[in-house]
Amino acid sequence: MKDILEDVNRLDESGYDFCYLAMKKNDERLALSILSDKNFDRYHLNENKTLLSWAIYFGCENVVDLLLEDEKMVQLTNEGNPYYVFKYALTKNDGFLLYMNLYNRIFDKLLRTEEIDFSKAVDACMYFISDRWYRKRLSFIPENPNYIPFLSFYDEAIMKILEQERLGKCEVLPSQYFEYKSLLYYVVKYGRDEEFEKIMKSGIDINKQFAQDEISNKLYYEDDGTKSRDEWLVENALTVTLGCDDDTPVANKIDYNKFYPLIFNQKLDSKYVLEAINRICYSKLPLKEELIIKILANRDWPQEDIYNKTLLSLAFYGLNKAYRFFLSIPNVNISTLTLELINEYARKFHQEEYGLEYKIEKNDEQEKDIEELTMQLLTARQDCISEEEMLPYYLLIFDSRYFEDEFTENIIEKFQNQELAKEIVSDSFWKIRDEMQVKIRPRLNLPSYRIDHIDKFILQDNEKNKELYAWAKEYTDRLIQEAGYLKEQEERVKIKVNTKSLNN
Repeated sequence: MKDILEDVNRLDESGYDFCYLAMKKNDERLALSILSDKNFDRYHLNENKTLLSWAIYFGCENVVDLLLEDEKMVQLTNEGNPYYVFKYALTKNDGFLLYMNLYNRIFDKLLRTEEIDFSKAVDACMYFISDRWYRKRLSFIPENPNYIPFLSFYDEAIMKILEQERLGKCEVLPSQYFEYKSLLYYVVKYGRDEEFEKIMKSGIDINKQFAQDEISNKLYYEDDGTKSRDEWLVENALTVTLGCDDDTPVANKIDYNKFYPLIFNQKLDSKYVLEAINRICYSKLPLKEELIIKILANRDWPQEDIYNKTLLSLAFYGLNKAYRFFLSIPNVNISTLTLELINEYARKFHQEEYGLEYKIEKNDEQEKDIEELTMQLLTARQDCISEEEMLPYYLLIFDSRYFEDEFTENIIEKFQNQELAKEIVSDSFWKIRDEMQVKIRPRLNLPSYRIDHIDKFILQDNEKNKELYAWAKEYTDRLIQEAGYLKEQEERVKIKVNTKSLNN
């Protein structure tokens, strides 16, 4: 003791100060004595952690109480994450399980200390939820340690954080450590039912949570001028939150106890709900069409131009009942261009294989129903688009990797010199892409990406898409002039249609 007091700031050969060493030996009395010395540098870092973090780790409750009153100490500790100390103590400190009540009391003190950044607790909560799930999986593997005793601490800690009134106002910056996902994502994907119920009552802004989840895809974002980053982030947000990937048919194992409260929550922005429907369209869910109709019927839909992509998805997958029901909803307005694309492309689309699991199964009755209803709507429009005007859009949809598909053949058949037409169409694919310096093709040749592609580069009304259309038109003008365009033999007859018939 005398040696320590003579040189209180002396470090051992490994660079640790005496306060740290005292706590490591569970000599809390000595640690407090050292801290009381005005000459002691309590802000020295041991392994880049403050003494407050180490006091939490070693379970020195009285030292924690003292250091929580030190404003500078709290500030330094906040630069890391004091709640993360529990994850280290949980697995590395031999005394953790012996003093579980003690650690719970320390955890409570951190939550009650307003100077401790609560967003750090939310960040740690995501770790607790995911690590608990991971350890439960490990507990069923004989060669791994049984981690079940740790889980009670996680369960209590998670609920305490979710019960905080501050949660509804708290924003956590997305962390690469968590793949830029939100707290809601972790609660939905890995949390218990009572934790999901708690977060839904917390007042947390679920729209912000969904938007935050979309940052998980930010590495794929390219500023090509078609839409702002915020607009781009909206796509797939609900699907991401539900733990569904873009690379596989999604929503195959939805937990409906969580899905329905989310999807029917009137605070949830309609654009997220529509994107969920788009993804459900290409899932393998049983009775998915009935699920889509249920979602459509149980929400109020605003009068906005947000429905084109969803109708396109329903047509692609031959969901004729949902297609008809969607069009009967007030405020659901569909552009003529969308109907033309459905008529000339989506309804004729049968399948593009990327493994057998991606096949689209349509039957003649479904396809005929969509065709008849689409034509009924088109013939009632006063702004019909001629086949010649549609040609540039066909080039923007065209994919050179699948030159022999039904849709491509349908383009080529419109010209007398089909060999020259093939050459010009193939040339257009590379020239438009290179000249515009944008990716105008989907990452995979799957219907879901085709739909995203059509929505992004054709249906969106912006200057970039107008420029794309102009480039494509140069090639269609060349097709018409050089390859011998065969005009339609019959013009579409425009007739007035009683819109009430859509409900039948």
